[in-house]
Amino acid sequence: MRQRPLQVVVGPSGAGKSSFVHAGVVPGLPQSWRIVTVRPGGAPIAALASRLAAANITTTDLRPVLEGSPAAAAALVAHAAASGTIVIVVDQLEE
Repeated sequence: MRQRPLQVVVGPSGAGKSSFVHAGVVPGLPQSWRIVTVRPGGAPIAALASRLAAANITTTDLRPVLEGSPAAAAALVAHAAASGTIVIVVDQLEE
């Protein structure tokens, strides 16, 4: 993840992708990294904004920012990451 910041785990339904990530990958990450898991569901932008807020990544309400300018939202999250690495796990992306 240090070399390639975007990692994708794919496989058939029920193959254990989520278990692999949550039981294998996440525990192996440095303790200082902040991990945020989101399941997009029917309102993916709201779900992501809610999870980032719950993790105290930003104090700004990201929902309108995400809806209006994903680049501006990415900049806010990047600014928050200046104090450390943030890993966002999108579980069940196909939803």
